[in-house]
Amino acid sequence: MKYNILFFLLVLFSPFLFAQKTSEKLNHKLDKWYNGNIQLKNGQNINRTFAYNPMTTEGLLKVKEGNKVSTLTVHHVKKFSFYDSLEFRTRDFYPMAVKPGRELFIELIHESNKFLLLCRETVSISHFSYGYYRHALPTTKNQLLKYLYYKEKDEFVNMSKEGLFYCMENRKKLMKKYIKSKNLNLKNNDDIILVLNYYDKLEIIDLQDNN
Repeated sequence: MKYNILFFLLVLFSPFLFAQKTSEKLNHKLDKWYNGNIQLKNGQNINRTFAYNPMTTEGLLKVKEGNKVSTLTVHHVKKFSFYDSLEFRTRDFYPMAVKPGRELFIELIHESNKFLLLCRETVSISHFSYGYYRHALPTTKNQLLKYLYYKEKDEFVNMSKEGLFYCMENRKKLMKKYIKSKNLNLKNNDDIILVLNYYDKLEIIDLQDNN
């Protein structure tokens, strides 16, 4: 009888305990604070401690100033950057309209002569029922969306094999051969950068030959 009661209590309260842990993980994920620089659209350049929240559609900055915390959006910010000690690099974010009519905070991964390699992190929340009373518990999912900005056409495309070859149509065969010979993975940023730099190299060689 004693064990039956313990089992019943475990089934009854485990959803609440799980929900609490999930909430704590979510808050920890969204409150990674960095010391960095923020350039505002009004011309101000400030150094602050801030957290970047990717859960909102556009992205959101929570900024500390003394004991106060304020928020900034794409409507206020021209650029923000910080050093990420986990990735050992400085990360730069800009508001960009990768889809027509709406600016989002986008991370600049790499810039070549012809392209920008861009990334946007999103965090979505879904709920599932759990336990005897079918409580709805939140779960989060991180997703990285990558884009190419093609400077010559002033155009954003999804970073995929199709998107890449669309931008490199004039050298499609050469680029396919290069990617295959180097066994490059177009989901890996370092490999994508190699491809972009090789394309730039071919363009420069052609330009020199024509001169």
